Amino acid sequence: MLMMKGGNQNQAVDTGTDAEQVQLDIVRRTPVWKKCAQIVELNRTLRALVLADIRRQHPRADDREVRRLYAMRLLPSELVAQVFGKERRS
Repeated sequence: MLMMKGGNQNQAVDTGTDAEQVQLDIVRRTPVWKKCAQIVELNRTLRALVLADIRRQHPRADDREVRRLYAMRLLPSELVAQVFGKERRS
C-alpha cells in the first residue's frame, strides 16, 4: 500500500530508501522528451479506460452520447450543455 510521508523522509512507506534513490536517479536521468511521451501515453491509457467504463455502463449509447458522457466527467455541466445540448439518458 502506498502511503506518503512528509518531511525529508522517503516518500513511499512501502519502498526502501535505497530503492527510492534508484527510482529518483532513473527519473532524473530520463530525458524530458521521454517523460513527456510517457505522460501522453498515460493520458491515452486513462482516456481508453474511461471510455471503456462509459461503454460498459451505457451499452446502448451511440458515439455522440459516449463523447457527451466523457465530457461530463471532465468539464463543467454548463459547458457540456453548450456543446451537446440538453442531457439525454442512455
